[in-house]
Amino acid sequence: MVESRPLLYSVLAGLIAGIISSATYIALVPVDSIERLIEEMVNYQVESRSITEEEARSVLSLVSFIRGPLTWLFYVSPVMNMVLLGAILGVLLDALTRKLTIKAGTASLIVGALLVSLQLVFLYSMYDGLLALILARHIGVPLALLPSLLYTALLVVFNSVEGPWSTIASSKPEKY
Repeated sequence: MVESRPLLYSVLAGLIAGIISSATYIALVPVDSIERLIEEMVNYQVESRSITEEEARSVLSLVSFIRGPLTWLFYVSPVMNMVLLGAILGVLLDALTRKLTIKAGTASLIVGALLVSLQLVFLYSMYDGLLALILARHIGVPLALLPSLLYTALLVVFNSVEGPWSTIASSKPEKY
């Protein structure tokens, strides 16, 4: 038996949301869009700092050198991010259900709304909203919010509906 069912469901929801988001990004976001997004962010960083032209050229050449790994990371990072966020938010979810005795479905909505809200605040506050504009231009803000929205939906389903995942959380180990 699992010690904390909400924590397990949160990590599981994060894993599944990350995998689905990564697959969606691979299918819908071309590599050149990611490269242009990286280029535009770096150009903004270079222009906003008071550095010499020589330093700017060296930064841009370095970014062009590591653009391939950065692009690959864009497609893989949703899985890693969502599993980590699932574990962190699972602790909050567990606290809400145990300490405040909020129903698991309601607590799932609260945690999911918190995640989406924090992501929106981050997107629209970074670089005075420029990050959201650049994302909208190259990827789309709804697509950037996909992992968080999927996580929230899955978490609510896992904590509100009985399904095959219920047996995983309540199965006993073969040996003690």
